[in-house]
Amino acid sequence: MNGDPRGKGSVRCACKGKGKRVFGHQYKAAVDREYEKSMRGIAQKAMGDLPPLEGPLEASFRFRLPVPKSYSKKLRARILAGEEPFFGSYDVSNMAKAIEDAMSTVVYKDDKQIVRYGQVEKIAHEIPGIDVRIVALSPQPDAAPRAHALGPAAPSVLKSC
Repeated sequence: MNGDPRGKGSVRCACKGKGKRVFGHQYKAAVDREYEKSMRGIAQKAMGDLPPLEGPLEASFRFRLPVPKSYSKKLRARILAGEEPFFGSYDVSNMAKAIEDAMSTVVYKDDKQIVRYGQVEKIAHEIPGIDVRIVALSPQPDAAPRAHALGPAAPSVLKSC
């Protein structure tokens, strides 16, 4: 999946009403809803007509982050070569959670099926994006072993988006 990776945002809260009848509700920010919708669409395109995976799963993520244009050419080159550490804007767990939630009901029935992680990393890259690989750890009902990968870096790519 190409495009700038982002982390899952915090739930927002708002209050409505007056006096003794004040009610609070929680909601996702519009940018978070749009990001999840976009990632879900990419996952649906990659899955095609395949049903969601069942049983325990392993998930691997590689987040390719852009290096800010404000960095000097020397620093950008060192970061892209892996000579200089680069931390990016979001933490890995929030980025993974955003993608897990977007793929829920599409790639797998529920993100609680993810029982372990393979490789999870964020790297500086000239082409920002996310590489995702989901592996079923038990036989699937259709009896065909399946691994689902979204992105060009996964070795057994189902479809590349």
